[in-house]
Amino acid sequence: MIQDQSGTSLLERAKSILLRPREEWPVIEGEAASIGKIDGRLTNIRYDSAGKDGRYGMIVGERFNVQADGHADSVEDLRAAVNRIDIDALEAVARSGE
Repeated sequence: MIQDQSGTSLLERAKSILLRPREEWPVIEGEAASIGKIDGRLTNIRYDSAGKDGRYGMIVGERFNVQADGHADSVEDLRAAVNRIDIDALEAVARSGE
């Protein structure tokens, strides 16, 4: 999923996308969640190794939320799905203001 967040401030986007209520991040055995910067981009990761289900998402160009979620053998599979998107091209669109 790619979601254009251009109508909101960076702080509003961070709150709505990454700082979800704790009940949306259940603590169960085998599950890990983190929020931070990877390759200079704000990134959120959630993965349940027991259920082989998770989410990998990032903010691109301080505008787009790019995310893969669902069943995957590893969090690296989710990251690979996101990285199939042409991130450089998406950042160029964000910079152009289109």
